[in-house]
Amino acid sequence: MPSAARAPRFAPRSAPASFGVFDLARRVAPPSAELVSAIQRYADVEEDAGGGRLRRRVSAHRLAELEARGLIDAPAERAACVALLWDEREGQIVRVLDDAPAKARGVSDRAWWESLWDEPRLTLAAQAGGAR
Repeated sequence: MPSAARAPRFAPRSAPASFGVFDLARRVAPPSAELVSAIQRYADVEEDAGGGRLRRRVSAHRLAELEARGLIDAPAERAACVALLWDEREGQIVRVLDDAPAKARGVSDRAWWESLWDEPRLTLAAQAGGAR
């Protein structure tokens, strides 16, 4: 008979694996070295990030101008998602900030979730055929 003072020990279980859920998010490639160097070269918006660091990015107007001149290879939508964290004291890039994976995940999650509640939409052909 087990002692009342000593409770049995249970081994902690790991969290269950996800079941039957598909990851429908579009995989986004990391920004290329050419894109990062183009953003560093043509950045026209600087925001203070604190600690002597700046968040540098290219504005939408500037991206349209660069695309028209052929100075940037990446599409403007992709380049607009990338920013650089620049250290003023060191004079170098600290981190490349990329919003594209989060945007792709948000779009795919929203589309997946909304499709569950979509009602069937009738087309004109279906309405005309059944209304005789």
